[in-house]
Amino acid sequence: MTRYLAIAAVALLAVPLTGTKPAMAERLVTSISRHQVLVNSNFTGTSIVLFGTVEPDSPTVRRRAAGYDLIVTVTGPKQTVVEHRKERVLGIWTNVGSRNFLNVPSYLAVLSNQPIEQITNADTARQLQLGLAYKLLPQMIRSKWGRIINITGKSETEGINRGFCAKAAMHSWSKGLSREVGKHGITVNCVPPGRIDSEQIRRNYSPEFRKKESEHDIPVGEYGQPSDIANLVCFLASPLARYITGTVIPVDGGLRRYQF
Repeated sequence: MTRYLAIAAVALLAVPLTGTKPAMAERLVTSISRHQVLVNSNFTGTSIVLFGTVEPDSPTVRRRAAGYDLIVTVTGPKQTVVEHRKERVLGIWTNVGSRNFLNVPSYLAVLSNQPIEQITNADTARQLQLGLAYKLLPQMIRSKWGRIINITGKSETEGINRGFCAKAAMHSWSKGLSREVGKHGITVNCVPPGRIDSEQIRRNYSPEFRKKESEHDIPVGEYGQPSDIANLVCFLASPLARYITGTVIPVDGGLRRYQF
């Protein structure tokens, strides 16, 4: 299958969010190195350069000295996603209904210079549809049912690492969102995988390292399989998990060292 990714940049200037209007009249002028990326069976990744400048709307407007915050979204072609709801009848899972989610991007990535919740508030993020959750939330709220499952990662600190900070911020954001949307029948949970056997793992870590880590650091004694993650995700997406929300559930064979 061949797909194209459309690249779009969304910028938020660091202006007071509680005021009635921005303190200065400025606009963002941007461009990118590639506006479309061909994705096929041989796709292994690519690099995209975003560049731009902030300009005043008129020569009389002075550029402020404070820094700016930037949010960039990368989206794929929009499509309709059909979600089938199942219930167990006489011990057999059967389809009892379906819901259509319209204009769902086939791919979506959101990048920012700092966690989005530190740049803007939830209302503004929802209005600008920053992230897949905010693109689908209105439809979920109307349906009175929804599942948001974030595949994150380990957030235990082993030193100064921006990756740990980003994952911890995602866990915090998910917890906050779960408290807002729970009344609408929507659950929000995070699944941080541990060491999962994959092509990337095999490429980056030697068999000797994997064997040593399995024996000394993973209580279960082996790397996980993709199906281990899929089993939990399927459960969290099902009606059986209606009362589980705002959680972080690792799938790591006990690799995580701390209980909280």
